[in-house]
Amino acid sequence: MAPTTTVSPATTTTAPDPSDPPFTRQYDSTGGSITVNWNGTALSLVSTAAAAGYETEIEDQSADRIRVRFRSDSNASRIEVRVQDGRVEHTIS
Repeated sequence: MAPTTTVSPATTTTAPDPSDPPFTRQYDSTGGSITVNWNGTALSLVSTAAAAGYETEIEDQSADRIRVRFRSDSNASRIEVRVQDGRVEHTIS
């Protein structure tokens, strides 16, 4: 007797939505920190706080990118938070 093979009907799976859930998060650098809100569709800058001796410069404040630079006489740092393919990414330099 030959082995029996069972064929399952084709199934379709849907990948989960890659979008990050809403959050409010603080990002820290040498020159200061920023607090950013992500509501699921847009970023917004909630606050900035420069470290002692640093000044704050908001370079970009749009729905898909927040970029803030902190400068002192001898140093600079930058925090960038951006939306890329529905995911929120950040860079601190």
